Amino acid sequence: MSIGRLGDYEILDRIGQGGMGVVFKARDTRLDRVVALKVLTAATASDREYRGRLQREARAEASLNHPNIATCFEIGEAELDPPTLLNPELPPDSPARSTPYLAVEYVPGSDLFTYARGRRLKLPQILDLALQITSGLEAAHRGGVLHRDLTARNILVTEDGRAKILDFGLARLREAPVTSDSETTSAVATSEGRIMGTLPYMSPEQALGEPVDARSDLFSFGVILYELVTGHFPFSGSTHIEILHSLANDQPEPLARFARGIPNELERIVQKLLAKRCADRYQSAHEVLTDLQHLAHAVAQSGPPTRAPAARRRWPWIVLGAGAVLVAVAAVLLRWPVGGGARYAAKGVVVLPFINATGDPGLAYLSDGMAAGILSDLAQGTDLNVISQSVAWALPEKGKGSAQIARELGVASVLEGVVRTKEKSIRIDVQLVDGRTGFAVWSGRFERPTDEIVDLESEIVEQVALVLSARASHGHQLGAKRTRSAVAYDCYLRARRYLDDAENPRGGDMAAALYDKAITLDPRFAQAYAGLSRALWRMYIRDREPGLLRRAEAAADTAVGLDPNLLEARVARAQIYRGTSRISESVAELAEVVRLNPNWDEGYLQLAKTYEGGGFLDRAEESYRKAVALRPGYWRTWNNLGGLLARKGDYDGAKSAFRRVIELAPEMNRGYENLAALEILEGNYEGAIRVYERLPVPVTDGALASNIGSAYFYAERLDKAEEFYLLAIQLEPRNQVWWENLGDLYRRRGMEGRALEQYRAALHLVEEQLRQDPESQGLGVQHALYLAKTKDSDAALKTLRPLLSRLPAADAEYAHSVAKIYALCGRRDEAIDALRRAIGAGYSRKLIRDEDEFRPLRGLPQFDSLTMEDAGGR
Repeated sequence: MSIGRLGDYEILDRIGQGGMGVVFKARDTRLDRVVALKVLTAATASDREYRGRLQREARAEASLNHPNIATCFEIGEAELDPPTLLNPELPPDSPARSTPYLAVEYVPGSDLFTYARGRRLKLPQILDLALQITSGLEAAHRGGVLHRDLTARNILVTEDGRAKILDFGLARLREAPVTSDSETTSAVATSEGRIMGTLPYMSPEQALGEPVDARSDLFSFGVILYELVTGHFPFSGSTHIEILHSLANDQPEPLARFARGIPNELERIVQKLLAKRCADRYQSAHEVLTDLQHLAHAVAQSGPPTRAPAARRRWPWIVLGAGAVLVAVAAVLLRWPVGGGARYAAKGVVVLPFINATGDPGLAYLSDGMAAGILSDLAQGTDLNVISQSVAWALPEKGKGSAQIARELGVASVLEGVVRTKEKSIRIDVQLVDGRTGFAVWSGRFERPTDEIVDLESEIVEQVALVLSARASHGHQLGAKRTRSAVAYDCYLRARRYLDDAENPRGGDMAAALYDKAITLDPRFAQAYAGLSRALWRMYIRDREPGLLRRAEAAADTAVGLDPNLLEARVARAQIYRGTSRISESVAELAEVVRLNPNWDEGYLQLAKTYEGGGFLDRAEESYRKAVALRPGYWRTWNNLGGLLARKGDYDGAKSAFRRVIELAPEMNRGYENLAALEILEGNYEGAIRVYERLPVPVTDGALASNIGSAYFYAERLDKAEEFYLLAIQLEPRNQVWWENLGDLYRRRGMEGRALEQYRAALHLVEEQLRQDPESQGLGVQHALYLAKTKDSDAALKTLRPLLSRLPAADAEYAHSVAKIYALCGRRDEAIDALRRAIGAGYSRKLIRDEDEFRPLRGLPQFDSLTMEDAGGR
């Protein structure tokens, strides 16, 4: 039924109204099609800015042809009859008025804001909508168009879930098309520096009235995606000023705080979209689209999550593939001292988290930060063996008292504290407890004005060191001042709390922002630079962004330059060196660490990991022995030891180490899963499954899911194997090994096409990592293996050849992987030679017989005699 007319358009219904005008549903009588008519009101029609917006929207939409962008049909000006359709207050007999209009594609449905709130969207639906919107944005940017007002209200969704971007009223067209390269440099000015857009979807630069480019649209899309997942805005406030302040200063809560079953990869994508600085954001819509496609593919293959994956990430000590065994961390076994009693290290001390007795939960960061700062100062300023914070602070949460904690950790002393506030002062009561008797041997009360909190910490450190008869480390000033800025120190304390929150996937980002503030306030704050390096490295491990790696290394360099004796700075730099295959540099850093404090077992643990990463297994063993001697009650050290023994083929010794892990940490999966991995290596697949059935907590990380899948794979229970391989991919979609495992499963089922698809995904991921770490031996061998699995034998052998001289001669795992590559490439003699080395180093004969990669060798006398020898054993 017609309610009016505008030129050649028969108006059917009024369907919306905004600041610029009214939107009608109409029928084009010339072409007999339904359209949406955007008509300017009398007030906006006389305004040059609004007429300009309408013209820009018409040019922008007319220049684009994409299924996720509403098509513009025409712009014009005609008489509206009756004029009361725009202004009901006009007299009914008012004459028809000429008004500008825009005719665009009519999209039946509702805006995205209404659509999302009218139903419970599941993850696949959210990703499907996100892909459509990103695809439309990519087309717009490629066509030289910025939207500049992308909101959930400016996206229409049909009942069957098709999304259309519209309302390009603030769009700007560029003279040259936008490409993924030019997007980062081409900018467009706002009108005379005015803030244009819609709160709270604006990017920080847009809110400040600064020039914007395509990355501003990507920020707005990040807000939309956050809103779709959580039902909340990432930046909020009761007034415009509060929203702008939140936009400029606050870090949004993780998605997982509002929604269950959120993949870590989606957290990463949203965080990157919402980065404050343009340079830290995605640089093109194409990059966003690629990452979303990978995630959507992983979610589609794995199905809906059965559990909410925890944010905590663990180090994959032993990772088993369907056709591979990868030992990620080295160790060597030292037998637990006979007698069963705990050994107390005279220099061992654990600093427990201080109790917040201020009455204000918001000051928890203060009590935690003070304890962490004292712990750090004692570790780097004295010859005490101070237990790392991650270990020390987990124990009180389990309801264990000081004496029990001391016995478990094998330390002589426990430092406890209580933080209180009084008017404008801070008071801390501390006491030292004798770990053998459980009695306090010293206590002290320290009080300072709130702006002298740095001096308070230093005073406590000096007194504790005096009581414990600790001498200062080489060249280090005991109780050295951290910073003279109380505000900078407050930012530093807050940052430490975020950095140490393993449950918060945005912990590194939030810590980095606060460390940056502390450094701005005090550019010579060495500890803040060290913390910033750790936070950026944590972000780099998650995102693999080269810029984060460069910033992390620069921050560590600055920290060491400001304070050469700062252990946390040297450890941070050594970690970066190790993670980028600069082994000799990492060794040099850690050698300085253990020189500065030869009683600190953490320094030897880090050094052992570096030696192991470079293939120097004997030196790794030596360092692990020193770490265990300093503190034999630490499960993490035993886990490392078991890992190295497994890599060396000493499965019996590794089992002993992992049983010790279970004794020390029975509430954790770690010891159980590594015992099960060894059962797989020995060919006892059903035994491995029985161990996995004893896991104390649910499966929430990719490595464990993959290992369980491998047990089922070798037990020929392929449906269960597929279930866990897909879970591994869902939890960690950017880990290439999980994709390889799935490919191996499909190949065993005879689904060659699907297998190749997974292998190519694994190949793509490992090539991405090699661009960041081209010297990595492990990544290089993986690269060659995936080339072989995708049937590119020439490239595989060419890739492998220069690696052979660099691989450790006695490493069973590398020899096993090399044998696979040769077998897949048809080089039988070389494969047999490599297998001989692998078995000689302790690799499982049974597992080799069951691996599909060696099918071409079965029946060869050399292979059969090699793998069947001593068939009753491994």
